[in-house]
Amino acid sequence: MTEFKCSLCVFSSKSYERYVCHVVRFHKSDPNFIVFCSVDNCSYSTKSWGAFKCHMSRKHRDPHNQNLQVSDDESDTGMDSDNELDHAGGVAVDVRHRNAAFALGLECGCNMPSSSVNEVVQMVSSLIDDHLAHFKTQICSEFRQNGIPENIINTVNSIPISNSLGDFSTQKNRNSYYSKELCYVAPQRVILGDKYVSVKGELVKRDVVGYAVPFIDSLKNLLHMPEVWKFVNHPHTSQSEYMFDICDGAFFKMDPVFERNPRALQVILNTDDIEIVNPIGSHTKKHKLSMFYYTLGNIPPECRSRLQTIQLLAVAKTKDLRESGPGVLLKDFISHMRTLSTGGLDMQVNGNNVHLEGQIVVVACDTPAAQWFGGFKEGVSFAHRGCRNCKATGHEMKRTFVERDFVLRNEEEHRRRCIMLDDNLSKPARNYWSRQWGINNQKQKM
Repeated sequence: MTEFKCSLCVFSSKSYERYVCHVVRFHKSDPNFIVFCSVDNCSYSTKSWGAFKCHMSRKHRDPHNQNLQVSDDESDTGMDSDNELDHAGGVAVDVRHRNAAFALGLECGCNMPSSSVNEVVQMVSSLIDDHLAHFKTQICSEFRQNGIPENIINTVNSIPISNSLGDFSTQKNRNSYYSKELCYVAPQRVILGDKYVSVKGELVKRDVVGYAVPFIDSLKNLLHMPEVWKFVNHPHTSQSEYMFDICDGAFFKMDPVFERNPRALQVILNTDDIEIVNPIGSHTKKHKLSMFYYTLGNIPPECRSRLQTIQLLAVAKTKDLRESGPGVLLKDFISHMRTLSTGGLDMQVNGNNVHLEGQIVVVACDTPAAQWFGGFKEGVSFAHRGCRNCKATGHEMKRTFVERDFVLRNEEEHRRRCIMLDDNLSKPARNYWSRQWGINNQKQKM
């Protein structure tokens, strides 16, 4: 039985009808649209949806007709049909969903502020109403010229011409629809500390804030995707002597959580800084943001880097996080990860009650972020022993390149040094030992 796979995301289905519905609904207007034929190892590909439909009807008419009748819920990772039918294409269309996607595209795709989106939606809604009224007048005129009974014309005239796009002309209505129908999880305000700022010559105390997305709600939405849940239930460990992913490594296999439960969630945490202004301007670093994301290692590597599988976890100004550390911002994430790794939690996924366990398998970030996250000096050159894994000096790093020739850091010794730095040392003494050991503090450690 042929399985139709989307070339732009992780969707797959054995039903041609659902495959068509998915492509038309999500990718037909994509600027990078391309579709491949997967029937009988056919190598046909095209950037035109119409050309693909013609190819299917001419070259694979029988498989096309057979798969129209297929409905295999266990093997199908597609989505249910929508409520309204586009008679021209024979594909189900949810008009309110299209309207929401239009408004969401303006906000996220075009980076328009909410006030501008409100104005655009109102103007487009008014334009659609005018066109509908014009079409209704033309239809009634054609009916009269062709002798259609007046009662039918009156019925057509009585059809309301208002469209549902106007329902999305306010931010409140859009957020309400996103939450109910699109599984939108609103970020939560997190207080990182406080500071004093000058307002009209007076010092005023203000909260230092960041924003975090509730981890469990975000994880539920991710697991509700049928294709992701399929990957979680079917581990992709290597059956050969070669390693292809994190789950094939020795440390992973020795972890008690994954040794006990091969289907446990493999959480990959990622952090990086972004600059939202001109990087060569005078405001560099003033508006710099630190972003935290997560994804699941249960998802195969070829799908893991796609935007659909990468979930935003938290965001805050970099200068604020350098003072408070990530622990406060990621408190919700840390708490639930401890629960997942020490017994798990019960969750409802796709209508079924399941018990989930999980563990952080890797924190993927560049060297400065990894150094900061572990409480080490961000700049390797600012410390006598700048490596976070060994005790190599800057001179030794340039002359030695094999791990066995270095003395690795010891966890107990590292913790003891962190405690010493946090004790009542004088500022010159603290700066000296911090530079000597390459350690800032242990606040960042989770």
